[in-house]
Amino acid sequence: MFHDPGSRAARTFAALLMLAAPILIYRAAFLIWTGVASRYVIWLNVLTWIELLLAVSIVGAALVWLVSGGRAWCALTLRLTAAIILLHAFRVAVFVIARVGPWIDFDVRPEERPVDPAGWDWFQIWFASAMAGLSLLVLFGVLIWRRRRDGLG
Repeated sequence: MFHDPGSRAARTFAALLMLAAPILIYRAAFLIWTGVASRYVIWLNVLTWIELLLAVSIVGAALVWLVSGGRAWCALTLRLTAAIILLHAFRVAVFVIARVGPWIDFDVRPEERPVDPAGWDWFQIWFASAMAGLSLLVLFGVLIWRRRRDGLG
């Protein structure tokens, strides 16, 4: 994405990623440590932990990129960011489908379904969907822009 990963614009982007990733760190950590994630089916619980680890990794890689300006750290940070966008969008899609149907609460372990206290309102569902969708649009927009810039399509 950046011709010079040590440029001011690139380093500003690294700093912005260091500010954005903690939002996902907080959200994943909140789900894990309040016990909400433990009510999820095992594969979704594991994905929540992976998202937490990816977000922490992004902060670390972006910090090294910010300080060093290295091309390898730039590439690693951007790949980790793309991975977390895709993973988070998938988790949000599961959340939305499980709240609006047709398989209500399929993401919650069967023994937890009758007592699942999570009360979600429509604003939360729409907000999560919109933010995940916007992230995907930006990711795919950047990928298309890079392909065109590099003469690949």
